[in-house]
Amino acid sequence: MGDQDFDFSPPPPRRERKEFEPPPWEKDKFAELAKRVTDVTPPVVDSENGSHQAPAFVEPVVITKQAAPEPDTRSEPKPEVLLAEGRVTAMLFELRAEDPPADRGFNKIRLIAGVVLLALGILLVIWAAVMIVVALQRGAQGRTGLMVGLTVLMFGAAFAGTGAWFVFKSLRQQGVL
Repeated sequence: MGDQDFDFSPPPPRRERKEFEPPPWEKDKFAELAKRVTDVTPPVVDSENGSHQAPAFVEPVVITKQAAPEPDTRSEPKPEVLLAEGRVTAMLFELRAEDPPADRGFNKIRLIAGVVLLALGILLVIWAAVMIVVALQRGAQGRTGLMVGLTVLMFGAAFAGTGAWFVFKSLRQQGVL
């Protein structure tokens, strides 16, 4: 492969960017903003060329100084404030008593799911115990059955644990436990 096979020419020029053009329904707002920006900000002088350029988009910032609030010299709070805070607290307690808890409807569903998972887990644990006993009786031929039995035992224990946790949590929220 010689030098003639390579293209050493400069890459083609990139597509030039278009200037930003606001949407038609906001052109008047952009024009007003551009006028306000150029009226407020002085033009920038380029030191190399000596040309004047308006800065790109600069929003004018107006800072006003506010007087600091006077510190309250009294050590006791106002009685109206204490009355208002006490009344607000009482209203909040009344609202809490009126509104049912957010997960109250899910309690029965959680209890049913927990019972189903607990029963399934116990069934899987019993089935795994039978599989392990049969695999141990076969000796060397039952290695696969032993691994399957241990896997089923692990899943059964996980299902039973999750079901027990659901049942416990559900009964505790209902006030039984």
